[in-house]
Amino acid sequence: MSYILVFIYSSVFGSFLHVCAQNIPQKKPFLFRLSHCDYCKQKISFKQMIPIFSYFIQKGKTICCEKALYKMYLWQEITFPALMLIMYQFYLMHFIGIIHFIIFLFLYYFLLTDIYFLHVPNAILGFFLIVTLIFQLLNRGIIFVISQFIISLVAYSICYYFAKKGFGLGDIKVLIILGVAVGFVASYKIFIYALIIAAISLGVAYLANKISRKKMIPFIPFIFLGYLSYLCLKVGGFE
Repeated sequence: MSYILVFIYSSVFGSFLHVCAQNIPQKKPFLFRLSHCDYCKQKISFKQMIPIFSYFIQKGKTICCEKALYKMYLWQEITFPALMLIMYQFYLMHFIGIIHFIIFLFLYYFLLTDIYFLHVPNAILGFFLIVTLIFQLLNRGIIFVISQFIISLVAYSICYYFAKKGFGLGDIKVLIILGVAVGFVASYKIFIYALIIAAISLGVAYLANKISRKKMIPFIPFIFLGYLSYLCLKVGGFE
């Protein structure tokens, strides 16, 4: 029963994160207004906003103007609760702690904003940093926090200086905060895994002529995948 509840609540919260990712970077209000169609702007009812089910009931189209719904909606409505179930299982098995839930949620949000806008909002980054600092100060102490922050700041700043065309400043800020959240060594492993996944994925896409070499590619999704890879290896006892 607990897994069903986690899936249901995660579906709703995942949809909320998606709305935040679409509106906060554009500085659009969304908390106190009714949702509307992306095409004709007509207000939509509650039954049209039920995660997963609404997409299939409407056959992947809007009711008001019968245009195709973005597949990104369905993708995130399925993957977020599925990944949350995995995180929940890892937590029950004591392989991961609360800090990893915090990291997971923020990285997932940044993944969405990076995909939509190639942008990582500084306000949410600041919130991520504050939450991480408070959590680690209470659990690992000020020496750990200061040392990991300084090491991460210096290391990733140097990386950005020599590879500006390969990464955005937002990517580097996320990596610095990860350095505080899990320690620099672990964050560096996540970074390496992200680079490997990016190299393989983009290499295959280029060879298949799916994307242009001139196209700007969001890197946060690869950091997210690198983070998931790190967690899986940790759970498997390889970290």
